Amino acid sequence: MEKQLLENGLKQIFGGIHSLVIEEYAHEPEWLELKAGSVLLREGEETDSLYFVISGRLVAVKLGDIIRGETILRRALQK
Repeated sequence: MEKQLLENGLKQIFGGIHSLVIEEYAHEPEWLELKAGSVLLREGEETDSLYFVISGRLVAVKLGDIIRGETILRRALQK
């Protein structure tokens, strides 16, 4: 089931690639299960991996800088 979902995702993104290439990439993936609130990658972190969301959702968040003298509440209200 998961392999089929992955193959379908690869076909959607790389539709023009031969199906044998897609099967090769989907052959032995590393499955990652994240718990709520987990961090997949942090800003600036490098990776050589390609990630797909098979079920659930991920939230991409860019946090701003909080400078000296600025409160977190004030910063949140400005957004």
